[in-house]
Amino acid sequence: MNYAAINTAQQLRLVYWNANGLRTKRNDLELFARHHGLDVILVNETHLRAGCRANISGYTLHRDDRTDRQGGGTAVYIRSQMKHYKEPTPALERAEATIIVVEQADGERIRIVSFYNPPNRLLLTDDLKALLDSQLPTIMAGDFNAKHQKWNSSRANRNGLELQEFLEKEPYTLHVDAPDTPTFYHNYIPDCQDVLDIALFKNFQGGYAITNLYELSSDHNPVLLVLNLSGSPLAAPIRCRTDWTKFREAVESSISVPVELNGPAELEAAVARFTSEISEAVNANSTPIAPGAEPFVPSAIRQLIRDRNRAKRYWQKYGYPSDKKEANRLDREVKKALAEFRNEQWSSKIASLSTRDNSIWKLAKSLRSKRDTIPPIRRPDGSVAVSPVEKAEAFADGLEEQFTPTDRNADAALIKKLTDETGAALAAATEERLEPTNLAEVNAYIARTKAGKAPGPDEVSARTLKLLPERGVLAFTYIINHVLTLKYFPQCWKEARVILIRKPKTGGTKTADYRPISLLSVLGKICERVVESRLREATERKEIIPKEQHGFRPGHSSVHQLMRVVEKINRGFSLKQHTGAIFLDVAKAFDKVWHVGLLHKLLAREVPLPLCQLLDSYLSKRFFRVRTEGELSGTRQIAAGVPQGSILGPLLFTCYTADIPLPEDRRAQLALYADDTAITFTSTSPELIVSKLQQYIEILERWFSDWRILINPSKSAAVLFTRRRGRRTETPSPVVMFGETIPWVNQTRYLGLIMDKQLTWKPHVDHVRKKAWGGMAALRSIMGRSGKLSLKNKILLYKTMIRPIMTYAAPVWGHARRSTMDKLQIVQNKILREAVNAPWFVRNADIRKDTNVRLIMEFIKELSVKFHKTLPSVPNETISNLCTEDDPYGNPHPRDILRYEPP
Repeated sequence: MNYAAINTAQQLRLVYWNANGLRTKRNDLELFARHHGLDVILVNETHLRAGCRANISGYTLHRDDRTDRQGGGTAVYIRSQMKHYKEPTPALERAEATIIVVEQADGERIRIVSFYNPPNRLLLTDDLKALLDSQLPTIMAGDFNAKHQKWNSSRANRNGLELQEFLEKEPYTLHVDAPDTPTFYHNYIPDCQDVLDIALFKNFQGGYAITNLYELSSDHNPVLLVLNLSGSPLAAPIRCRTDWTKFREAVESSISVPVELNGPAELEAAVARFTSEISEAVNANSTPIAPGAEPFVPSAIRQLIRDRNRAKRYWQKYGYPSDKKEANRLDREVKKALAEFRNEQWSSKIASLSTRDNSIWKLAKSLRSKRDTIPPIRRPDGSVAVSPVEKAEAFADGLEEQFTPTDRNADAALIKKLTDETGAALAAATEERLEPTNLAEVNAYIARTKAGKAPGPDEVSARTLKLLPERGVLAFTYIINHVLTLKYFPQCWKEARVILIRKPKTGGTKTADYRPISLLSVLGKICERVVESRLREATERKEIIPKEQHGFRPGHSSVHQLMRVVEKINRGFSLKQHTGAIFLDVAKAFDKVWHVGLLHKLLAREVPLPLCQLLDSYLSKRFFRVRTEGELSGTRQIAAGVPQGSILGPLLFTCYTADIPLPEDRRAQLALYADDTAITFTSTSPELIVSKLQQYIEILERWFSDWRILINPSKSAAVLFTRRRGRRTETPSPVVMFGETIPWVNQTRYLGLIMDKQLTWKPHVDHVRKKAWGGMAALRSIMGRSGKLSLKNKILLYKTMIRPIMTYAAPVWGHARRSTMDKLQIVQNKILREAVNAPWFVRNADIRKDTNVRLIMEFIKELSVKFHKTLPSVPNETISNLCTEDDPYGNPHPRDILRYEPP
């Protein structure tokens, strides 16, 4: 059937089916879904378990697996482009269900429930009431195991009588319908057939048609339910193809160049006109791409499916064992043929991958990424956000609170004083001007922008900007120069679209379980780059950023800061001393920056007034909207924080924390990498270490309070690094911050490195081994023994996507004991052996030689040599003086790796 011809604007095509095991039937189900143009598929008895994949192309899968015993499980497939959301399944005693709500184009909603009641279990009316407890029109379909003559069963059983009694007693508009032919045929008992698969309707006013289909492989037939709705389901978004040559010609001939703008209003109008002209040129030269047709399947397989369905239909109609035997034989052939065909398709796709068109990286990224749907979100008051609109508003509520300055421990008098002083300073007139930009600078920044960067609210993509003709870039340059002259950042570039990414190892049911990603205007980000270059020049000229801060600075890296901390601890070991370290957890550091405080600090450090006035415009009156599952929240204000996803944000944050008090005692050290803060103190006396750390923490407490920076002491960590073992090491006295104790721990994570108290690096090596195996597991379908990717590309993926996981910051910890480092070599050996599909008797050395992959220790030595060679050239004395000599007492030292010689 032709999908477009059947799925009219007023129809929803739905199938419900007891699969009796779904995992081996999804290829068949995918063809069935495309052939019948299905919008929704309800499946019972999926028999799926956690980790079992059952996705089919073009559909989103929602499932509720049975966890307490074998069998069971329900699922719903829905076309990916349809607007819908999953409703949480209420607590059920006997039944199993998966619930979705489909939103139609006219705003109406309809609930669809995939329902399964196991055989030999009483159908409980309490379960039915819980599932039907909604005023929305509801369709609940599946295997009820309830028989009654009223819905065409041969006889009534106990469940059927219970269900009929429930229908008569409940005040809802309820009725049940089913096909007029049996939907269940017992595999082993002749003439055992009946109607078990039914549909229950509540408050549904539209018409429908219900049909028994003699297809697919199960002891139950799929049932097609075509619903006539008052409005159509959400249509798929239209994909377009743009003629970029004609686009350039259109922009060249139509774009207007704003030569002189006399105020913010004219600047806003010019930006709006420029954006509109670009968008119109794109739309005028874009043509829609026709939706994909039914997937290609060889005619031989299609004929096998038809023969299988015909044999199944004959057996169900006449009951001849020979037809049953033939149907089973053909079903096995269909499964085998589909599996082989899919494998051939996969092999062809893998063989076509290349680094030239980046297809290999796109596939590897898709295999490693998880696309989890957002479950219902629990609000702080205990209520639950279920629909996309509710979720978007719940996330917006949480982020609006997050984007406000903290008042905990704040000094109200100081806040008022700084606000008044900063406001007066920014209102002062000045003749000073910011350096204008030019065509070459703007072109350079556009060239640096990645073409695949997601667009902001104005929908101007990075690719569009990169393909602008010279006249278009010239007009944009004039606009940026007016931004610099008027010291006004356009409002339309300050609105963000926020999307949410679930944090790993979280349940996903709270707003705090998600990381916000802000999508800003690409045009605005190019303008930000121009402003950032002026601000960076001022900060370097005034030496605003302290040498202890390594974050977001050219020539600095997290590895430099890690080496600095480790060297401090190693020097203590060399002198038979202990080193106490506190690793502070700054709560929402980037989102809580106090705008007035930031501008006050910039003015106090003599950053040019026009630049501060422009930054004031840039930071003020910023807004955001959250986008979740196709829905947008209301507009919310950003009252604090540096803009998420911005170009200026990182530099502004380092300016805000630049005046953090430095320790006066030379035995103490402060290490900063953006908001990651480590404080160390070295001494032979643990009591003195605690005392000195407590004194410095009290100084920091006052600074954090003054500048409204929130610290989580309970999530911070303190470690006493020492060579002492066992009972000789006692837990030091507590360090207290803001009335809370910072816990002493045996190991902690800092800048991605797990540091244990004796710096053995065993916990870190174990951690990266697991991460490497996780990366290999995600890529095993293309890199494993049966993967059809070329050996060259397998090794390339290993070197670029798995080995970096194992060797991050290796110059810092690569000197660990041989027995510890050998664990990484074992991981590499196993991965390479899988990649080349080598039998057990092939030597690892031969595999490395054939694949041109060195020992892990050789690779780490190369990294370390390069790292140490670049240290003296870094213009920061905290880095250039690192690792200048070996440990005179023979303690393990990062420089030891430089003397490594392969066996």
